[in-house]
Amino acid sequence: MNYWILVILILFLIGYSLLSMAFVPLIDFKYHDKYLDKDLDYGPKKPSWLPEKGFFIDLHTHTTYSDGILTPKQLVLWHISNGYDGMVVTDHNTMEAVEKCKKHAQDLDPDFLVIPGVEFTSLKTHLNIIGNKTLMRVPSKIWTRKKVIKEAIDHAHKEGAVVQFNHKDWYFHKKYMSKEWYLEHKIDGFEIYNGFGFVDEEGLDFIKEHKSERTMFASAGTDVHDPAKHYRMYTNVLTQDRTVDGVIKALKEGKTEVYSNIKQEKKEERPEKGKLIKNPRKQKIIKRWKWLNWLGYDLFWYGKIKKIIAFYASYSIITIALAILL
Repeated sequence: MNYWILVILILFLIGYSLLSMAFVPLIDFKYHDKYLDKDLDYGPKKPSWLPEKGFFIDLHTHTTYSDGILTPKQLVLWHISNGYDGMVVTDHNTMEAVEKCKKHAQDLDPDFLVIPGVEFTSLKTHLNIIGNKTLMRVPSKIWTRKKVIKEAIDHAHKEGAVVQFNHKDWYFHKKYMSKEWYLEHKIDGFEIYNGFGFVDEEGLDFIKEHKSERTMFASAGTDVHDPAKHYRMYTNVLTQDRTVDGVIKALKEGKTEVYSNIKQEKKEERPEKGKLIKNPRKQKIIKRWKWLNWLGYDLFWYGKIKKIIAFYASYSIITIALAILL
């Protein structure tokens, strides 16, 4: 067997996979598709499966200041239309949209609560920092050291903020640090339901099992990038103090209830469906680099898993055959 051929083909596959996975988020950050404001103003339409009364907050959101396609105004408008009482703005590694969301909330509904936040983001971990005043050190996008993650948690706590671990099943490598590691470093909560369809009900058990060691909250968030594609998730914050300080206090005390109904959501067609205006420049780039987008989109967004498995299996068989024959 010609091992050098095998090595070259394996290295090519690794390089191709990494480039394609980087391609999708890069163009999503730079070239946003969009909706018209009127297409997001149809509420309030609170789901029938939610309790009639509650203080419902979305603890995980994104705007065009990271990789979301809703402007700050549209993000507020969409949440009001879907019966939320407030939201945390958690763009990736930036807080630029927070003040803009606050301003639009004052114009659209002064009772709608906007809570500052940020999603501390790298391939190794995604943490929502909720209620922080300043931005912590931006992590390495590729492989953040544990020391930097601990610094981010400590920074948040010094500012009176809370930290939640996001969407357990998103991580490609499946070797994210354990819940025990985060507990040891004073994590405040775990995201149980995520709008991409990620569910971590084991997190509920973990919170209950370790309540004598640390009080932690359960979280639900839409992680909304494109509202037509995401499931609605609701966190009922159990507090009478409907201010930022009141919400943070309740989270520290573990006073939340989480609501999700993916089965029902799959049956309902979202009002935004079919109204997305695609960015022509983005489409031109995708067409030009479709060989990267094909694999990157399916990998990054967990698209057609069977198709991906078939691709890697076929490539492996061909690679081994070439190495033997040549």
